Amino acid sequence: MGTVLWVCPWCEVEVIGQSERSTLCECRECSCGAIGLSAPVEDSDEIVDDAIGQFGVERQESSRGFNDLLLADIVRSGVDVQGGRLDRGDPFPRYRLIWFRKRGV
Repeated sequence: MGTVLWVCPWCEVEVIGQSERSTLCECRECSCGAIGLSAPVEDSDEIVDDAIGQFGVERQESSRGFNDLLLADIVRSGVDVQGGRLDRGDPFPRYRLIWFRKRGV
């Protein structure tokens, strides 16, 4: 496995230390207000569920059960979304990392 880094896509700063937030996923917070959420690839839906809960996103009924549509609901609610990578150099990453930040912060 490669080096595990949590780098905020907005600040390009490595974020160290767990967040105090109550989440299903591993969570880290950047000083700019961004939240990074990570889970095993097969549990990526937990990342989306945590983001919805952390930002109070209203889901459209037609989005339920579809992560791509739920991510669109998150963006529509004023939250920017950026992908991240935890396992540098690993051709088959085992964990997914997604960063979220409320627009205008």
